[in-house]
Amino acid sequence: MRRAETLSQHWIMLLALTVAAALAATVVPPPWLTPAVATLTLIKGRTVIDSFMGLRDASPLLRHTVDAWLAGVVALGLVVRLA
Repeated sequence: MRRAETLSQHWIMLLALTVAAALAATVVPPPWLTPAVATLTLIKGRTVIDSFMGLRDASPLLRHTVDAWLAGVVALGLVVRLA
């Protein structure tokens, strides 16, 4: 698959996840919604990191550092939301 097609598919997926998150924010959240949104955030973050920031082929140290940052941000969001 060509790179442009892959980026377009990732972009469409990101838009769909954003719309799903926005729709989920309009209802009274059931208990499972917060972990589901956190999971969607991780998926979106990994997609942006790999496809749009170009870190798929970066050094392992850089990739692990950015992965740790993403996990930390999502974990902090979960702690704040569930506290």
